[in-house]
Amino acid sequence: MANVIPIHQGNHGAGRFRNILLIGGAAVMGLGAMAPAFMGAPLAGRGVLAAVLMLLLIVLVRMSPSVGLNATLIYLVLMGWMRRAMTPYVDWVDMDPLLVVAPGVALVYGGAALWNTRGKSLTKYTKHLLALLVVMVLEIFNPIQGGISVGIFGALFYIVPILWFFVGRDMLDVNRLGSLLRTFQWVAVAALVYGSYQMWFGFSQPELDWAEMAHFSWITAPGLARPFSTLPSFAEYAHLVMGGAVIVTAGLLCRQKIGLILIPVMLYGLFMASSRSAMMALLATMCVLWAVMSKDRKTWIFRGWIAAIVAVIALVAVMTRVQESTVNSESFETSKTSKLVTHQTEGFLNPTDPSKSTLGVHTSMVLIDLARGFETPIGYGLGATTLASVKMGNETNNSEIDISNMFTALGAIGGVLYLAFVIRSLILAFKTWHRTRNIVWLSVLGVLICYLFLWLIGGEYTISMIVWLCLGALERAQRKVITI
Repeated sequence: MANVIPIHQGNHGAGRFRNILLIGGAAVMGLGAMAPAFMGAPLAGRGVLAAVLMLLLIVLVRMSPSVGLNATLIYLVLMGWMRRAMTPYVDWVDMDPLLVVAPGVALVYGGAALWNTRGKSLTKYTKHLLALLVVMVLEIFNPIQGGISVGIFGALFYIVPILWFFVGRDMLDVNRLGSLLRTFQWVAVAALVYGSYQMWFGFSQPELDWAEMAHFSWITAPGLARPFSTLPSFAEYAHLVMGGAVIVTAGLLCRQKIGLILIPVMLYGLFMASSRSAMMALLATMCVLWAVMSKDRKTWIFRGWIAAIVAVIALVAVMTRVQESTVNSESFETSKTSKLVTHQTEGFLNPTDPSKSTLGVHTSMVLIDLARGFETPIGYGLGATTLASVKMGNETNNSEIDISNMFTALGAIGGVLYLAFVIRSLILAFKTWHRTRNIVWLSVLGVLICYLFLWLIGGEYTISMIVWLCLGALERAQRKVITI
């Protein structure tokens, strides 16, 4: 077998640790030296912190890709908490420079890796993605979206996350990827712990202030204590816990017994996060992962159907039991989460009732966006499904599903290219797991399935980072020789 050319050779042991400490110390000193800026405009104060953090992460990735990427992931999970915790000292700003710290890291290393593909022999998989990127770049200039500024905003949400693919392609071997996935699993558990604290013991004053500014003050109403933990939004919190639970499930299927404790806790936490779609995605992914544990691919579909039937029966039984136990309970009516529990049980047990479930609304939104792609073949522009387009006076085009969003933004050609890339990626993930029987690739398969329809959802930075790094590492695993 051909040898893999190493990507990075840095200092070993104590030397590398010493360098990391030196860089960290320099960053802290630099932040202290620039502290007077925090007394000025809020944007300046947050900008100083963002610049220091971005520099620190860029240097960490250069010195040790594994340490740097793990640190970037942890930063993204803590970013929402950091932004809220600063509000007593630096006023809140919607266009916070802290939001571009991780995208900055992706631009530096993903952009460099993309540039280095020039003149190199590329796989058909990578060429497919490059073709999609070309369409996206062209759509930046689509006048229908309301101006080039909207297109640039769309590039931040759609092109920059894809650059993580090239970072993963160049930096993540199976060991580094395994380390990153373990970090993702444990930060999800940590976020769940803090989310549970919010749910049962209440929110801090900066969190309440943020909720007021973001028009989420209803979280203080009786029965509506919906947690968001350290994440920027309720949805990203639920999706983080979902992805962590999937990685735990992969470990349990490969005989890591810690999953026997973590999975019930994470299922409960996800239920209380009040996201039915995340719960369904998690259960579906669990079924798929159990199905593919068989070495005989011919049995996968049969095992999948068996698992799905059992999961649906169990879900209905549990939701019915929860609903029955809360109907006549006086303590439940006064609990902090009563309305969230009711929201979950009624939605699961009545999926076709528009007064209790949003399934019909979301399905309609997806179909409309898919149709737009064919009605306007050139698309509405890369930023057409982002908040920037709405601020320009356009109607909202975001269906909260990335595939239908791509059809709206990129038109029929771009939408089909993206859909084909998603299908191609899933097939590659199934084949890689079947060939290697390695827990890392089982986890990757689970991550890609549970985040299906969320690979390119703007604003969920943690999710897009882990997905596209996994895709890049998946592509790397197909090559016998890595040329840097």
